[in-house]
Amino acid sequence: MEEIKLSNDVFEQIKDFNHRSWKLTEEQSLLIDKLILNQELKELYKKNGLCEECKQPKSNDCWCKCKFQQNFKNWTSGNHEVDKFIQKAQIEAKNSRQILEWIEYDRFENVEYLAKGGFGTTYKAIWKDGFIESWDSESNQWKRSKCIDEYKYKKYQVALKCLHDSQDITAEFLNEVRYFFPIIFNLL
Repeated sequence: MEEIKLSNDVFEQIKDFNHRSWKLTEEQSLLIDKLILNQELKELYKKNGLCEECKQPKSNDCWCKCKFQQNFKNWTSGNHEVDKFIQKAQIEAKNSRQILEWIEYDRFENVEYLAKGGFGTTYKAIWKDGFIESWDSESNQWKRSKCIDEYKYKKYQVALKCLHDSQDITAEFLNEVRYFFPIIFNLL
């Protein structure tokens, strides 16, 4: 499926508008309705504005999916299907609770065994970095949540699942996980 984008001409005409509908003049609103014919793009623009980098309506008011896409080449799980699963989740994330990211093992500390069963082994650990919240255009980096303990250290307790035979994860298995993916994040 081909992605629908704003043309450079449309971008140039609306780039300086305040995209919030209550701040648009009547003339600006009419121009947007005339220039952005795709309803989904129009709604994204009115809700989240334009990304200054890729010049497209942002999919979220805290980041644009281009921020994730630019980083795809900088990481890999070692499994093409897993990488595609994470990338799709990043592109489709509507809020920070839905972001999946590949995290290198050295970003965890105090890893402790919990249980073994079914298709994997479960551990608990402290994640040193924390969850993505938004994009900071000044530092050109992700802002991460700040959970500070009494010693002023970031402490994010997470569950780790070591899947048995994970090198053989298939697209079918990930489709089953994807089926439950929205439920998992709605429970958080």
